[in-house]
Formats: sequence, C-alpha cells, structure tokens
Amino acid sequence: REDEDLYVEPYTGNQWIYVGELEGSHLWKRPDSRDGDDELSEGPLKDRRGSQGSTESERSFQKKYHVATLRLVHRMSSGEMYKRIQSKSF
Repeated sequence: REDEDLYVEPYTGNQWIYVGELEGSHLWKRPDSRDGDDELSEGPLKDRRGSQGSTESERSFQKKYHVATLRLVHRMSSGEMYKRIQSKSF
C-alpha cells in the first residue's frame, strides 16, 4: 500500500458518511433562517421568543443540539483530515 508510512487505521477502518457542500451548507444554517420557517414568526411562538426563562424541554434540546453540533464539527474535520491524508497534502 502506498500509505503504509501514515497512521490511517482510524480513518480507513471505519465507515464514514459523506457530507457534501449542499448538505453541509444546509446543516450550518440556524434553524430559524431555513426556508419554510417564515410562518413561525407569526402567532404564539413569537411571544415565547421574547421571554427570559426556558423550559426543561428547551434546555434539553439545547444540550442535545450542542452535542450534535460538536459531533458534526468533529466529523467534518475528520473528513478533511482523511482527504489530506489521501492526497498527502499536509
């Protein structure tokens, strides 16, 4: 193998999901800026956004969202590292 001098086992020994430019740009948008969410600015949810407190479900969602975002960042950086290893462009 041509990559014997590199330690690539963590990358080549696992399954990966490709996140392309289109999917990646969609994932990095804030949920309130995505298309089709304009109707959320009308009605009862608009009043809730101005409040200072948060419910248990909101805190739980924030925690899960934060963990998922960190995981996504890690996967994207791992994918970039894998590309650099394959192209030997460190």
